[in-house]
Order: sequence, then C-alpha cells, then structure tokens
Amino acid sequence: MSEVQLNDAPRDVQEEQLARMVLSGRVLWHLWHQAPRAEVLTELGAFLDEWPLGEERTDVQVGLTKMKAGISADSKALAMDYADLFVGPDALKAAPWGSVYLNEEQSTFGETTLAVRKFFREHGMEIETGEREPDDHIGLMFAFIAWLGEQGLEQEEHEPLQPYFCSLRTFLEDHLMTWAPRLCELVEQQAETEFYQGLAQLTAGVLAEMASMTGADIKPARLYR
Repeated sequence: MSEVQLNDAPRDVQEEQLARMVLSGRVLWHLWHQAPRAEVLTELGAFLDEWPLGEERTDVQVGLTKMKAGISADSKALAMDYADLFVGPDALKAAPWGSVYLNEEQSTFGETTLAVRKFFREHGMEIETGEREPDDHIGLMFAFIAWLGEQGLEQEEHEPLQPYFCSLRTFLEDHLMTWAPRLCELVEQQAETEFYQGLAQLTAGVLAEMASMTGADIKPARLYR
C-alpha cells in the first residue's frame, strides 16, 4: 500500500494494518531471539494456522508449511540448529546482526549498531533484555516494529497514524531491509531443520509485505557476507 493509499485509507484499515504488523512482529521477535521452548512450540502451531500478515504470498505460505512440519522435530535438534546458525561456539552460519553484513570488518557494536540504537531512542524505546547485545539483532528489530505499531494503536481517534507508517518505512529502508533478506537467504541454505528453513522464508515474505504496506523503497547496500 503506497503512502497516498495509506493517507486515503479509512482509520479502521490503517489500524488493522498496524495490528497485523504488531502480531507478526511479536512472534518473529521471539523466534529469532531465542530457540523455542517446548511449550512455545505447542502454542505456535495454532497461531501459524492464523498467520496475520502476507498470508497470500507464496513465500509466506511455503514458510508456514515448513515451520508447521518442523514443529514436531525434537526440541534438542531445534536448539542445536538455532545455536549453529546464530549463537556458536563455532563460526556462525547466519549471524543475526545487521552490522556483520554491512561493515567490512563484520563486527558488532559499530556504526550500524549505534545507528539502530539511535533510531530506537528517538522513538522512545530502550532495549532491555538483561544481556549486553547489539541493538541490530533481527529479533530486537522485530520487537521494535511491534512496539512502534502498538504506540500507533494506542493513539486517540483524532491522532493521525501516518507518522507511524512513515517511521516504519524509514526503519525498513535504512536499517532492516538493507541486509535482512541476505540473512534469510543464508538461514534457508544453512539450516538443518525444516522449522528454521521455514522461518527464513516466512520472514522474507513478511518483510516484503511490510515494505509494500509502508511504501518502503528497498535500497541496495554493499554486503560483506
């Protein structure tokens, strides 16, 4: 949906779009930020059946199908796959931080991380996970999307929602879509389980749908991984 379309859309349509981004952002935040616990997997299946965003996209449907098939995998296998992809101790198959892709040194806590932190703070969000970790982790970035969407949904009826869509558009253009599709590509190639292969495809589709909804213009960036 373009900016003009969003400006012209009825209030309830804009609220529905934000709500869909909030719900999908919350789930993707948790799935990317930590290996899923058994009790989470039990509840996740039903939610995937009612996935709220981009459900008409082929990549989203393929991702959902793979994830639902992979939920039944042994939880230890999923935890091992998550560690191999994102944690270590060996070289990560798919580092989850934007700075690793955007900085020639492939290090964290550099200019890319600080730019994301600045964007969070400018919008009133402080990341508190109990750990010292880079703000440009893809899970935390989905947490921000969900949080910002919630702020929009809490506005009074007379307050415009367009500023929230504009902020989301800028965030996608400048901080997330520059590198996240490459991360999804690596995860799809390197994951040992259907669950994480599916998560990569689902995420790629959701990001493309968010870009379409906000009118984000995907800017090419030089990637180092």
